Amino acid sequence: YILRHHPSWVRLIAEARKLGGPYVFRMNLNQQSSGHTWGTHKQLMQTTSPIVDCGVHYLDVMLQITDANPVEVRGMGVRLTEEVAPSMYNYGHLQVLFEDGSVGWYEAGWGPMISE
Repeated sequence: YILRHHPSWVRLIAEARKLGGPYVFRMNLNQQSSGHTWGTHKQLMQTTSPIVDCGVHYLDVMLQITDANPVEVRGMGVRLTEEVAPSMYNYGHLQVLFEDGSVGWYEAGWGPMISE
């Protein structure tokens, strides 16, 4: 919600569009976490990965700026600790190719092993 309606984000989208495409997006939300925060991240990973938790919002920003449809999406994830279920990952990245020639890259990871 905030990435579509907060005045500072609305302005960011408008200013970015003035630059003209195609665009190259590089975003990351790696979070080194320990203690209580790592516990919260592990709880979140019972149902979702770091890529899905926040990535959908930043992909939405890319869509708002380009006003173009994705034509190809690539991604990968890796489980960096046995504290996470075998079917889950705590680090991942994705690449998106848009019909206007723009490209997007998003990286996200949670845990004490993630660099600051």
